[in-house]
Amino acid sequence: MENKKLLLQLGIARLGFLSTEDKLKLENNLDNISNLAILSIDDISFIVGRVVNTREWPVENFEKIILKDFSVMQAFSIDFVHCKDKNYPVMLNQVYDAPYGLFVRGNLSVLNTPAVSIVGTRNPSVSGFKTTFNFSKELTTLGYTVVSGLALGIDTAAHKGTILSGKTIAVLACGLDNIYPSANKKLAVEIIKNGGCLISEYSPGEPPLKWRFIQRNRIISGLSEATVVMESPPKSGALITADFALEQNRDLYFHESALSVQERYNLIAQKKGLSEKVQKLRCVQRYIDEGAPCISSVKDLVTSLFIK
Repeated sequence: MENKKLLLQLGIARLGFLSTEDKLKLENNLDNISNLAILSIDDISFIVGRVVNTREWPVENFEKIILKDFSVMQAFSIDFVHCKDKNYPVMLNQVYDAPYGLFVRGNLSVLNTPAVSIVGTRNPSVSGFKTTFNFSKELTTLGYTVVSGLALGIDTAAHKGTILSGKTIAVLACGLDNIYPSANKKLAVEIIKNGGCLISEYSPGEPPLKWRFIQRNRIISGLSEATVVMESPPKSGALITADFALEQNRDLYFHESALSVQERYNLIAQKKGLSEKVQKLRCVQRYIDEGAPCISSVKDLVTSLFIK
């Protein structure tokens, strides 16, 4: 009976053209994966109460795909946490269109611990990498879980800083059976080994498509009570995470290292006569000018969070 329910949920989780609300309506009106596999797009539209236009459905051999997902999950010790399950992150469940479910490798309990997201550029300076490592390490010694995206650069530094002192959550933009980037496969193993976890809203085998990184960022900020942006150049993906944090009514902070990077870009732009163009870009300075706090230490962050 449990597998019957799980297979249905795994099938619904693959329907990326539906919102979480739509998926829950489907689940409430179906008994098993076979019921889902025979639906037409018109049937789905009727159940969810809106016209659904997509080329992603129907899917040939859909039941076999889901059975393969289940097999891969067993092989890689991947759990599926439904949005109504007790293990689903409480913080994430509070955001708009939270994922219908999460695929998890590692320690499920860490999903509901006090967390802070740390994000930044894939190409940090040596000092930026070291600063992030130490910031993350100190934060976990105070009992916080560090959340980041397992990308190269600042994400890597954030995760590595936790390995010996605490726990971390890595949010991926692909299936958990194929770690991306591959350069961080060893780090992913260390995260799990030390009591953290890897999570994704994408089914096994799903590739890291560009748009999925943007979607992934809403989960990073959604899991946390605060997001800290480290080194981050204009138009950086880390600033998309910052926007999500603001939309989700979560605290947003910029480390002084982020401001240092912005100042360097300003000088370069000034020399090239591009100052006006740079000012129009999404950049750290705009957030600071609009009131986002700039911090220089974990003490600054924790003090601010405690006061709030």
